[in-house]
Amino acid sequence: MKICLVGPSCAGKTTLAHKLKKIIKCKTLDLDQVFVDTSRPRKVGEIFYRSGKEGVKMVDNFMKENKRWIIEGVFPVWKVFEEAEVIIFMKPFFLTPVFRQWRRFFADEFQRKTFGFKTNFTFLTPDIMRQYFSNRGCSDLKDPTTFSIKKYELMLASFEKKILKVGVINYNLQKDILKKIVLNGETKSNVR
Repeated sequence: MKICLVGPSCAGKTTLAHKLKKIIKCKTLDLDQVFVDTSRPRKVGEIFYRSGKEGVKMVDNFMKENKRWIIEGVFPVWKVFEEAEVIIFMKPFFLTPVFRQWRRFFADEFQRKTFGFKTNFTFLTPDIMRQYFSNRGCSDLKDPTTFSIKKYELMLASFEKKILKVGVINYNLQKDILKKIVLNGETKSNVR
């Protein structure tokens, strides 16, 4: 099974990926870990990104090394969409990710030390809003380093037969998704 989870920041992709991983028993790849370069020394609040070409090469190597995988993150990689058997497009109401981002900030010491309050307030929250309300990246659908809801929708139009559309993830919806993917092997459904 090859599954891609894509959507805006703080939509619940990583949480769902961890639950699916336990059932499907496969490797996972977090695209945030691929495209955000954490190896460079930086100050609190600074974020450095790898080039799209470098990140796509890392993703491609991961897919070649693993026959079964879950790849998740905000960075839309065209080749992942092509290779995936199921694409889960997560698009909750925009205030849900903003709430989750701040809840994560206050609950997770790593988040506070990594980003700091100023970056959380002036970059991360506005970035979630931008993902929902801009057309960023729509002019180049093959560039994985730009993303927005509009870009996801344009890209995923080519992969309609293997998409599960998901709003807010709750316990019952998680069970429904797992049943559709794991038990029935369905690759087309709209889950709201």
